[in-house]
Amino acid sequence: ARFPPRQPDMVAAVRLLDVDEAAQLLKAFAEKHECDPRWRPTCFAWIMQLADHGGGEPLFRHKLAQQALRSLLPRLEQRLGVRSSAGEALTCLGKWRYIAELAAARRASVQAAASAPGPGAPREGGAAQPKRQPPAEA
Repeated sequence: ARFPPRQPDMVAAVRLLDVDEAAQLLKAFAEKHECDPRWRPTCFAWIMQLADHGGGEPLFRHKLAQQALRSLLPRLEQRLGVRSSAGEALTCLGKWRYIAELAAARRASVQAAASAPGPGAPREGGAAQPKRQPPAEA
């Protein structure tokens, strides 16, 4: 079929794969993407799901996945053109995803810091520590 399955079905399938399987699938879709133009939308949809839900950093460190992406990316750049609007849109999307990840990490660290007991907070089995008063000036 030229049309990919529904996105939730693709995500569920990709999440079941281990890193080796995801790398093999990424390689297969990258090769199919390049050799058969009719399958490009479907292959690209699967490649994107693998990138988003297929194991994260370990997948991109996998040698097979790196080889597949090294051969696919230059061809995509050539086809889309460096200054194409599609290429610019994908670049923008990548930056926004990165910003969202940074914001989520920052939010988690702020929440963790807010929930940690600060100075003057009650200690286990004890009362709150009184705040020190600055020495009175004479």
